[in-house]
Order: sequence, then C-alpha cells, then structure tokens
Amino acid sequence: MKKLRMGIVGLGIMGRRYYAMLHALAGVEVTALCVRHLDTISDLPGEKFSDYRVLCASGQVDAVIIATPHDSHPQVAIEALHHGLHVFVEKPLAVHVADGRRMLAAHRDKTLRFGVMLQERSRPLHSTIKAMLQGGVLGDIRREHWIDTEWFRSQAYYQSSSWRATWKGEGGGLLINQCPHQLDLLQWFVGLPVRVTAHLSLGKYHPIEVASKLWEKKASSCWNRAHSPCSRMPSKHPCSAAPHGNCLPVHPARCGRFP
Repeated sequence: MKKLRMGIVGLGIMGRRYYAMLHALAGVEVTALCVRHLDTISDLPGEKFSDYRVLCASGQVDAVIIATPHDSHPQVAIEALHHGLHVFVEKPLAVHVADGRRMLAAHRDKTLRFGVMLQERSRPLHSTIKAMLQGGVLGDIRREHWIDTEWFRSQAYYQSSSWRATWKGEGGGLLINQCPHQLDLLQWFVGLPVRVTAHLSLGKYHPIEVASKLWEKKASSCWNRAHSPCSRMPSKHPCSAAPHGNCLPVHPARCGRFP
C-alpha cells in the first residue's frame, strides 16, 4: 500500500503530538517538517523547511497538517491547497470570518480533503448523545444546557508561548481557542442557532488580556445554553437535555487535558 506522505507545519505542543501520532499509523509517513527556527526541531529526523511555501512546492508531501498560531492558518492552508495538497488545520479554522471564507473559496478541487480538528465528536460520551438524539430516544428536545468546566488552564499554560492569551497572537481567548469544540458539539447535537447572545469576562481569573470565561445563550428550534470557564479547577458538572420539559443529566467522564 502506498503511504500518504505527510508534512507538518508548526512543531510546538500540538505539532509534536501530531508527529508522534502519525508515526504510529501504518499508512502514513512524515516526510517533511516546517518551523521558522530549525534549531527547535534538531531532535527530529526528516526533511526540514523554514518556509511553508517552499515545503508546499517541494513535491515531498501529499498532505499537510497546520499546527501554527491561529493567525497564520489562512495563508498556510491556501498555499497548500494551491499546490494540490490535502489540508488538515488545527482549530480554529481562522480568527476572522473573512479569512475562513477565503480558505473555503481556495478549496476548489473537491478531490482534495480539507478539514479542521474538532475531535470532541469522536469521544464515546458525545457520540452516544448524538446517537440518542438521532434515534429519538429522548423525544423532542425543547432545551439544551451544556456546562463544561473540565478545560481548566493554569497561568503556566498562558505563559508557555508568547502568542497565547493575546489579541495579536491568539485572536481572542477561550471562545476562539477552547470553545470551538463546545460550539461544534452544540450545533452538531441540535442544529445552528438563529440568534446568539454572550457574556465574556476578560482576564477575570488570570492576568491576561483576553476572555477566560464565557456564558452564552442561543435561540434556535430549542433553547440551548453553554457555560465554559477555563479559569476554574475541573469539576463534575453535567450537561443536560430537556425532552418534553424533563431534564436528563449527562455526566461526562474525566478526560486528560493540558496542564
């Protein structure tokens, strides 16, 4: 079987995780790595590039994983698509809606795979909830209340890279970094909203310039709410669905998270 030749752009925390995971797959071969400062990946074997444009044009990869800071996702993805490469982007797809639309417009060749990492759908708890909703086990859903307090981030996390928790580097706080997973689950479960209101707390529990706590309410065919702070220690808060006015709590099992 011909192996998929994979390149990784960005070898920070997530890039190195992808590197390790890809090496465990029989049908994939990591053939190229790209970072701005090559000395930071001197411990890794393989062809190395300091410019993603050179990597994309090298002919040494069939696909790329983009694990760079948020603001660089659009230009790297568009360049890779232009060279006929499959593209997989770490979330968020982009910081700005206009950039996200430019990325989608660049995906003209539909034989190429283009996706964004939203792995929470694959967790057994979430896939079970989805199956119950699709199967009508809960009846008609009138309200959904989703609380997730297991995404705690310590001050050390925010200080681990200079781009984290900044408007310039990250483009926002937990709404753009951690909450894409929760927002994706909400719309996956009950559909897209027709109206959204939200309350953000900027630097409420950490000395950072972006939001570390979010409370959101969406109006759609059923009412649903999301509450997701990254500033409090993990706890066993449930999510719940309300079929015909009754509340069905769902208690997620603890999962490994970043420190």
